[in-house]
Amino acid sequence: MHGHGVDLSPKKSKIAEIAEISVKWIRENRRSFFAIVGVVVVVLFILIVMLNASATKKENASNSLASAFSYLAAGNGAAGINQLDATISGFPRTPAAYQARLLKSDILVSQRNFDGALVLLQETLANGRPSEVRPLALVRIISIYDQQKDYANAVFYSNEFIRKYKNHFLAKNIYLNLAQFYMLQGDMINAARVFNEIMTSFPGSNEAYIADTQLKSMQK
Repeated sequence: MHGHGVDLSPKKSKIAEIAEISVKWIRENRRSFFAIVGVVVVVLFILIVMLNASATKKENASNSLASAFSYLAAGNGAAGINQLDATISGFPRTPAAYQARLLKSDILVSQRNFDGALVLLQETLANGRPSEVRPLALVRIISIYDQQKDYANAVFYSNEFIRKYKNHFLAKNIYLNLAQFYMLQGDMINAARVFNEIMTSFPGSNEAYIADTQLKSMQK
């Protein structure tokens, strides 16, 4: 009765506890997350982080991140941010630290601190672990420039996303936003080109329908 089952159960209960806290916090604070990322993406990444917490350092980092979630879920934003900072500084190269960077960047964006958010996101884009976190950082970078109406940078990073992550499940959204960024810049030639790429690359999708509608509208 005191064999492997006892050793494994704390890890399972910790993962379940963190997942429950994470979902609760996201539901209560969904407006602070970018619509393009979506709740599902965040939850899936949290689970990836927890399931990869095998080494002692990673496990301690995950526990630190869990504490941050606990504070945030309880409405203690200041303590939550402090714990996110502790995770980042104490375990800088772990998956949990990069998740902490993403979460803190979301909070900073909600506070209109775009410069602070971009620093965290650029760190994650360059070195994020696991590699799946990098496109999530890139999506947030695009969203920040969109909010700032800096469409030149929004276009640049959207093209970077397509170049690096063309098969990512968020690629359709990035393509569609890219076309719209071109339109906002008055570049109808590139906008039409991207709309046509959407229709070719994602036939039958909702994005392809929107692209077709936009193209017809542009041709009137």
